[in-house]
Amino acid sequence: MKINEVTKPKVEMCPEACCGKPVTECSCGPDCKHCDCYAKNNVNESDISEALPVAAAAVWIIRWAATKAAWPILKWVLKKHGGKLAVGATAVTAIDQGWDWVISQVGPAAAKMLVDNKFEIGMAVALIIGAVAFKRFFEKKGESLVAKYQESMYESAGTIAGVAGPVGGLISRQMKNADGTVKNALDMSVNVMGMKKKNTRTKKT
Repeated sequence: MKINEVTKPKVEMCPEACCGKPVTECSCGPDCKHCDCYAKNNVNESDISEALPVAAAAVWIIRWAATKAAWPILKWVLKKHGGKLAVGATAVTAIDQGWDWVISQVGPAAAKMLVDNKFEIGMAVALIIGAVAFKRFFEKKGESLVAKYQESMYESAGTIAGVAGPVGGLISRQMKNADGTVKNALDMSVNVMGMKKKNTRTKKT
């Protein structure tokens, strides 16, 4: 599956026995015997949390990472613990279905954020399968992890700046006379490269 296909998820349709339109365009009421589009179109966030705790937790984590610029932290946690979760029949099936499965769980917008931040499919599947546990972990330790990560980034930037910049003040290499005027190059005992001038006088025989 190509990356740009993440933005083109399959549209869920109302059954042909009803109106056959996309679910979001169906105008049926709650008593319709042919579809359940009304229930799908009127689900609030609390309903999602109760009905789909894993999907809701996964979306929460993705939004948290985007808000805190914590993608490197999320990747680090998934690399450390995700391998234990991305196993078994459910994980294998999800990985085989690829990003279509991820979209079906968290929606196209959240899936695109994972793709844009270079998450591999196995990592995305582990995130969703273990979302409830990961959400509790980040709720408890997320802020401290972000603070430590930012601190390490500042220290790295300071180290790079220290190596790239000069140590101490600049030292003038310009030769001057006692009165402060600049010496004539012909009067100096060294050339501009700091080397002793060669004696050009011919020796008397």
